[in-house]
Amino acid sequence: MKGKALALFFLTILTGCGYHLQKSRTAVFVPYIEGDSLGLLTSALEYQVAASPVFYLSEAGAPLQVKVEEKTQVIGYQRDIEGSSQNDRLLPNEAKRMATAIVTFNKTHFRVESAVCFDFIDSDALQDVTFFLDGSRLSTLQFSLGQLDSREGAFANASQALYTKLSEKIVDKLLFLQIRDQGPCTMQ
Repeated sequence: MKGKALALFFLTILTGCGYHLQKSRTAVFVPYIEGDSLGLLTSALEYQVAASPVFYLSEAGAPLQVKVEEKTQVIGYQRDIEGSSQNDRLLPNEAKRMATAIVTFNKTHFRVESAVCFDFIDSDALQDVTFFLDGSRLSTLQFSLGQLDSREGAFANASQALYTKLSEKIVDKLLFLQIRDQGPCTMQ
């Protein structure tokens, strides 16, 4: 009899014991982010806030101030077969785009970093955009299925992925801070 009562007690404890997630949500206002000329980061951040179970978008909410610093670094090269001199032998073909966000929300400051890597072709290098088949030169672009892009196009495409990752990390950090400050559960 004691064994059954003990088992029932532990079963009750393990199934939650009446704890529930908080039902109150925090209003957040996402103002225009300086330097985000196309609004990609602002819209990605608004999407992540709206998808959060703890926050919701509101113009009356606490402002989420974000300052972003970005840099791009070339991390991959290819050999230029047709280079005219020894200095022209390496062409960039891969880059890493990094962003650091300094975020202020409700008097709390934190820093979040994110990065994406991407490949591109040098449209000035004939070896990148053409190949030979049966003695005739053909363009690689018609066979690429949209996967080959110039440096500028690949940079723009990488922006969306970078901003999505960065905004996910910002909202995850906000969730962590919210749970740390208020606790994950309330007794009802």
